[in-house]
Amino acid sequence: MTNRCIVVTGAHSYLGQKVLKHISGLGGCDIAALITPWTTVSGLINSPEIRYFKADLRENLSGEAAEAVRNADYVLHFAWVRGQNEEKVLNENLLMFENLKTHITSPEKLVFVSSVAASPETLSTYGRTKFKIANRLSEYGAVILVTGLIVDKDPRGPYKLLGNVVRKLPFSIRFTRNSVKVYPIRTDDFLNAIATVISRPVPAGTYRVYPAEAANINDFLAELERKYPRVRLRFPMSYKFSMSSLKFLRRIGLMPASLGEKLLTFLYKDEDYLARHKALPGEHVIDRPLGELI
Repeated sequence: MTNRCIVVTGAHSYLGQKVLKHISGLGGCDIAALITPWTTVSGLINSPEIRYFKADLRENLSGEAAEAVRNADYVLHFAWVRGQNEEKVLNENLLMFENLKTHITSPEKLVFVSSVAASPETLSTYGRTKFKIANRLSEYGAVILVTGLIVDKDPRGPYKLLGNVVRKLPFSIRFTRNSVKVYPIRTDDFLNAIATVISRPVPAGTYRVYPAEAANINDFLAELERKYPRVRLRFPMSYKFSMSSLKFLRRIGLMPASLGEKLLTFLYKDEDYLARHKALPGEHVIDRPLGELI
């Protein structure tokens, strides 16, 4: 039986490496891992099934990288250009898509990893650009996976930021009414969703890889406090005032741009919009108690 050919873009990233390890362990896959030209291969996941190719996706693909995309059964698109200039971020990520599209033989072979931060009225550059790119790829006919907050034993991204805040602050922060919801998922639940997509035909569309029932941020903070016990003073905060203050501090330059971006990404979710996405075909255990996640 012929192995499935899987291309993973952004394969040097945290999630890219997790996916490489997972799908190489499944067997039956030949994996082409696309990494940026300035990435050092040393230290990356090593397996007989994985071949690394250096390619800047903002430039025309050529040689073995282009051939790998043409032969792929699935292209798992994790690569993402970040930045503060929204127009530049959008244009560069669109350019990566166009360069991939040139070699992809069928739209549904492209699987784009989006985020619960991506929605029409989102406040962060990351969320706005992810939303726009996801819409473009949806029109193309790709499979879009809208992913929740990855909760891992080795914390990264927004989860790591939140954990550090809870661990260091001597305050027990609780938001007032109408605050943001949290959509946490375990890393292995995300990896199982990826395995589902590459193991069976999934129609083009946008699918949720996050709990159907979101968690209240105060409950989430309480679980984190149990993970990092210390003496804390209770500190109630108005969610509306907090968001207004955050936007003001960013506007006048009193908050580091990267920190403000991360906080806005985490502290805004469009529950009504996220409720429209459908579940992936098959059985997936994504809804778990918070105590089991953290």
